[in-house]
Amino acid sequence: DGSMEQFWTELQEFEDWLQEVQGRTFSIFGEVKSVKPRFKKQIIGDKSWLKLQGFLLVFDECYIGNTHFEDHAFVIVSTRLHKRLQFAPGDRLEFQAVVQEDRGRIVFEHLRRIEFERKNSQGIWTESEARVALATATEFPQQPENCFYCEHGALVDVFASTADGEQHYRHLYCLKSIADPHYCYVRALETLTDDGCPPESTMSIST
Repeated sequence: DGSMEQFWTELQEFEDWLQEVQGRTFSIFGEVKSVKPRFKKQIIGDKSWLKLQGFLLVFDECYIGNTHFEDHAFVIVSTRLHKRLQFAPGDRLEFQAVVQEDRGRIVFEHLRRIEFERKNSQGIWTESEARVALATATEFPQQPENCFYCEHGALVDVFASTADGEQHYRHLYCLKSIADPHYCYVRALETLTDDGCPPESTMSIST
């Protein structure tokens, strides 16, 4: 089947490209689609707690060196760096960062030489707002597609210490405290304003 053959060819090309770039520093250019608090959940026995660990900038697409990466990518920034530079949706920026692959996601970390081509002053998360979200965010047992790509959905890294050993996985949280994604008023309102959650993307790269 031609489509299946094309899929495996593209997958192999992506894996080869990833092997070349992972762990190396590149110039990154893109426009911030959304900014989200970055949470970590720790579970030890029957106790659990969430921690704020900076923020995530989300790109729908970006340039990694000369490569046009046409899928979501994530930028890890510290609380201190976010407070200083006030990252916001709509910011267009260039920076140098280390490229990593984290459980299926392309992640940029250790930012330096940050330059803004365009700066937005609206929609900026504050640390206090992030800590409120930390206390009020709701956890979903599944990862609905719309919530996964919604600007109010946050994947949280979970580290669990059990009698069987250490486990690491991710849970999806709603920053708007929606209890059931099937009754999400945020999605309904954003659909009415033609600014809904983005659709599922397809991964491809071009050079």
